[in-house]
Amino acid sequence: MDAAANTDASGVVDGGMTLQPIDAAWPLDAGSALDAGSALDAGSALDAGSALDAGSALDAGSALDSDAALDSGATLDSGAALDSGAALDSGAALDSGAAPLDDAGGAAAPDSGPTPGSCSVPRIDDVPATFSITPTPATHIPMTISAGGEVFVLSEALIPTRWHRWSSAGWVSESIAWPSPAPREVFSASHTVNDSVLLYAQRVDFSWSLIRFDGRSLVAIPLPPEVRPTAFTETPDRAVHVLAPSAMGVALHTYRDGSWLAPVPVPVPASPEMVGTRDGALIVAWVSGTQVWVQRSAASGIWDAPQLLTPTWRVQAHQPILSAPVHGGVVLAVTGLSRSYSTGNVFSSADGITWSAGEEPANGGIRDLFARCHDAPLVLTGAGALRARRGVEDWVEIAGPARGDFFRRRSIVTMDDGRSFWSYGMRLMGTSHAVGEVNVLSTR
Repeated sequence: MDAAANTDASGVVDGGMTLQPIDAAWPLDAGSALDAGSALDAGSALDAGSALDAGSALDAGSALDSDAALDSGATLDSGAALDSGAALDSGAALDSGAAPLDDAGGAAAPDSGPTPGSCSVPRIDDVPATFSITPTPATHIPMTISAGGEVFVLSEALIPTRWHRWSSAGWVSESIAWPSPAPREVFSASHTVNDSVLLYAQRVDFSWSLIRFDGRSLVAIPLPPEVRPTAFTETPDRAVHVLAPSAMGVALHTYRDGSWLAPVPVPVPASPEMVGTRDGALIVAWVSGTQVWVQRSAASGIWDAPQLLTPTWRVQAHQPILSAPVHGGVVLAVTGLSRSYSTGNVFSSADGITWSAGEEPANGGIRDLFARCHDAPLVLTGAGALRARRGVEDWVEIAGPARGDFFRRRSIVTMDDGRSFWSYGMRLMGTSHAVGEVNVLSTR
């Protein structure tokens, strides 16, 4: 079973409605597989009426996809509403409220990264440019990544050999210079504050690896045999950090100077999301029932006390997605689900310590999140629309709903000049889950 979550957009009602029914087919098809790179808190307390879709499959060694959602049996207190002003019912409200590495793994000077504050807000385009990748039997749910100031789309499934890179002249198909042994399949990706991306892959020899890509070269970081990441990221010193289950609960594994350090236990529940920030801190986020938690570890390795961001939520919290902008700060998106509607909230912080109240970019859940500046995030809504914050709590639609059949995590990016890219797969005629065509859109 493919490790990418096949999310069916057809079950999402137009985002213009305040109350949004959820079809049982969205956000997760009953027969789809869960993404290997993201996580749902295995210890989360679920509402008594809720359940994870029993039809979902999980690829060996992978973690639960944050796109996974409650089956339609989930319940909600009928009075819940959002503090951000989007009324969900006429009743109560929700309070949203060390040594660096070079490309070969050796010592190198620290990379200062992009200059903070030099990015633009995502720009609006009424007629986005569309690019369609020729359908092949190996077409996969597309993954859009950003590295070294460039954009790449990976859409081949088994043993990918080519990707498409955006240039000023348009999209260019290029061979991928994978480190040996090459990946058998790339399951997920994590953008980093260094304007690089970490790819989680199973290689053709069936070993597991992270592959670091800075827009120029690809460097393999083999994982220890016992490590199956639930989250992975990189800090400005180019140390790689991985969270994985272990006998001690959740362990933090750090790769530095070309080797893995001894794992250390971390005081977080199973399978949180994690990003590294420009000041060298690690931020983790997880959900438990109606609660959304964040916790910060300073560069010194000392963990702060966890913070509860949703003290009065009455919907089940799901799908935490973290983004660490290259220009500083951190952004978190969370979807709340009930039996009758879904809602997405976005929280942001300049330092990972003080967090904003939740904002609702649009009715419905949030499929993906990307930010180059923490005050100008870009989200992909449940209806397949791109929305961006332009000013304080002022969310605008960048592009209308894309009626694709399949989306996956890491399907949207925005660049420093404000140009945005997103991708989705179209269903192969006569099949339930096979992807027959990949569409990539961009604002002009």
